[in-house]
Amino acid sequence: MTGPSGQELPLPKPSKLLHRVKDGYVEIGDENDGLKKTVWHPVVKIGAKVGDTWEREVIPGMTETYRLVKFGEPKMGNREIDFDGAGPKGKVYAAFVEVRHVTALNDKKLVMTEVYELGRGVGPVYRAMFEGEGEGRKMKWFEALVKPFKK
Repeated sequence: MTGPSGQELPLPKPSKLLHRVKDGYVEIGDENDGLKKTVWHPVVKIGAKVGDTWEREVIPGMTETYRLVKFGEPKMGNREIDFDGAGPKGKVYAAFVEVRHVTALNDKKLVMTEVYELGRGVGPVYRAMFEGEGEGRKMKWFEALVKPFKK
């Protein structure tokens, strides 16, 4: 990674994205340094069908609404992955999940939309965060699973 003048940019601190099955959901966990714990998100409801939604209140005034959009080949993430490290690649089949984050502060409402492509047996192959929702949303960041590289 290089900056505008060609200087080397520092890489961000690596973080782990964890997963588990709990209470009928596949949850994804982010290590949160500020809280000194893993924060879990119920990203896939086991047995959900396309169009199904589920919601949770994170804290008073902050809700997350999850929607299973579709299943299929990843659009943005890797379509083939060496699952076991033996060399041959296998096709990735993904669940597409959209998460609507709503934070209500006093009389204002902030809406963010997160998009996941979750590969079966792999986990997130792509995720992105947008400010707003629908056609007018603006991308804030994205990340995709890529082949590891050697420095």
